[in-house]
Amino acid sequence: MRMKAVWAAAVTLLAVSVVKAGGFNYADFSSTAGLQLNGDASASGGILTVVSANMYRRGSVFRTTDVFVGEFTTTFRFRFVDLIGGGADGLTFTIQPTGPGELGGSGGGLGYAGISPSVAVEFDIYYNFPLFDPSANHIGVNTNGSVVSVATTNIPAGYLLQDGQTWTATIDYAGGTLTTRLYRGSTLVTTLAHAVDIPALLGTSYAYVGFTASTGGAAAAHQVLSWSFQPAPEPTSLLLMAGGAGLVLWRRRRNVDAR
Repeated sequence: MRMKAVWAAAVTLLAVSVVKAGGFNYADFSSTAGLQLNGDASASGGILTVVSANMYRRGSVFRTTDVFVGEFTTTFRFRFVDLIGGGADGLTFTIQPTGPGELGGSGGGLGYAGISPSVAVEFDIYYNFPLFDPSANHIGVNTNGSVVSVATTNIPAGYLLQDGQTWTATIDYAGGTLTTRLYRGSTLVTTLAHAVDIPALLGTSYAYVGFTASTGGAAAAHQVLSWSFQPAPEPTSLLLMAGGAGLVLWRRRRNVDAR
């Protein structure tokens, strides 16, 4: 009987050992618990404004805890409103391991320039010729704080990111490929896939995820309306324990935090 009690205690100890979790869901931003807002970022009326419709501003929002980024899916709804001078500059979804207070440059820097190491997907609404932008209406993949994208695609004719309407982006990372799908309602407007080894580039499989944005001589309010993030299960931890019943294989699984 005593052996059974010791065995049960050992199993319980393993069961409560810390495993990094990471899944979350913000149906809106009436609460910003678990987020750090930097620079010009604010939340009001359930809407997260990463940067306001004022010139030469920059903002960022990151989760306050790091998450597993070896494989994941994230979906967010966003829009650009209150345009000044045609609207500028753009929004990014950024992955970086340094901390939740990161904030990059304004203007064409998208609130991302200088954040390194990092990987980002940009939703760009201003044509910066010196940065080799393909247009004032494109998405791209950026790395290590550079706003010269390593991959881009233009938004098809008939669609404009800064038209004030709500867009939905779904970003999947699996098998070493980062795939961004951009929707208007239920219509898939464009897709951008790029091969990148995120853990190798970051030097870690855990990182902070969030958004950056900026304005310059033109401006717009860059707003996020909802956001979910689901990491894939981490590589299984296999623990062997010896006891009266012989060797036991213990498999840990991650938890998901719903918010």
